[in-house]
Amino acid sequence: MVSNSSYFKEGQLDWSFFFVQISSMRTLTPPENRRRYRRVEMPLLVTYYLDEREYVDYTLDVSGRGVFICSQEVIQMGQRIDIHIVSRDLMDVISTTGTVVRTSAKGFALDLSMLSEGETRTLDQMVQKVASKREAAIFEM
Repeated sequence: MVSNSSYFKEGQLDWSFFFVQISSMRTLTPPENRRRYRRVEMPLLVTYYLDEREYVDYTLDVSGRGVFICSQEVIQMGQRIDIHIVSRDLMDVISTTGTVVRTSAKGFALDLSMLSEGETRTLDQMVQKVASKREAAIFEM
């Protein structure tokens, strides 16, 4: 427990105390929880193929290099899946192959590191557009 006197130095609020506390909290964040790409909740129509069968589902969230797909299908970790992701305005379709990196009762996450440069740009723009709208809505409140 830190006493209130730790917040003050020579009768003035000691901001360095807070910066030390904040920086020490950052180091406690496990590396596996740090994301390289912004992730947003974004339901998008997806079509994917397993064992020569076509499935149609929706994404729960999307990042610049991955998607989480809501599905009741049993998917194996490491499985490669051909996928088509349709943009909200139906103007763009990203067709690529992803690798299953996480599974849960709600669905599975795909790593999309095999995206072409154009597909990467399209996916990044979709994520940025949704993130910008959400941030603008927060500031309007």
